[in-house]
Amino acid sequence: MSKWTTFGACVAVLAMGCGSCGASQPEGEQAASAPPEAPPLGVVEGVVRLPDGAELPSYPREVDARRPPPPESCTPARVVDRQPVRLGEGRGLGGVLVAAAEFDAEVPHEPETRRVAIRDCRLDPPFLVATRGDTLELKNETDYPFMPVMGGGGLAQALLADQTRSFPLDQGGVKTLSCTFAAACGRTDVVVLYHPLHTVTSDAGRFRLEVPAGEELEVHAWHPLFQEASATVTVAAGETRRVELELVPSSPPEPAAPQPAEGDEPQQPEDDSETLF
Repeated sequence: MSKWTTFGACVAVLAMGCGSCGASQPEGEQAASAPPEAPPLGVVEGVVRLPDGAELPSYPREVDARRPPPPESCTPARVVDRQPVRLGEGRGLGGVLVAAAEFDAEVPHEPETRRVAIRDCRLDPPFLVATRGDTLELKNETDYPFMPVMGGGGLAQALLADQTRSFPLDQGGVKTLSCTFAAACGRTDVVVLYHPLHTVTSDAGRFRLEVPAGEELEVHAWHPLFQEASATVTVAAGETRRVELELVPSSPPEPAAPQPAEGDEPQQPEDDSETLF
């Protein structure tokens, strides 16, 4: 029986944004084409937290004077636009991946359409997890033509207001959805796994996973801005086990902006006009 892995030796490559690495790829031969029967399930639920004393990391500023500014109908860029992970009550981290790994059971999956929208000149959501075979559908809900591109490859095509564009998710790994040439629209990190046992934490950092029962397996939490954390659990059929994980930022946060001199107008941190998000 093949063992399904989520990160293993591949996690370092995933963190660098590899688009062809086999995240959650089965070791050994591919499974038979006949759809597998659903295995008996248990539940792993819990919370992913930011350790005491740690601060939320940010993506770096991306200032490009050659690009046109966003339309005036959109709100100005903000520091929080570069912080896709949310800090909730009890230091829970919202918007990070939680996935099962190191299990033998084959879990059936019906392909899904994963939706992303450009709203207020920003890609929403900023983090998306899908299963290989799913489709990403992007819709422009801003009255401005953007030029979306997936993974930095291929020729960007203009996406007018209310238009949609689809990207097949047929390869495991991590890619970035962004906008090029025209105004920036932020970024959505897209993680594609080879099995459907994954979720994204809520605003409070909570998660719930249905996993194969009776197997010792691993539960991983991960985001490109953080180091991976994991725990090993075994869940009986119908049982619920609770897990708490802490995610440490993979790099220190950016230095704070210098304080304005006396008499200068202070800049509000939520309005960072020099940041092209």
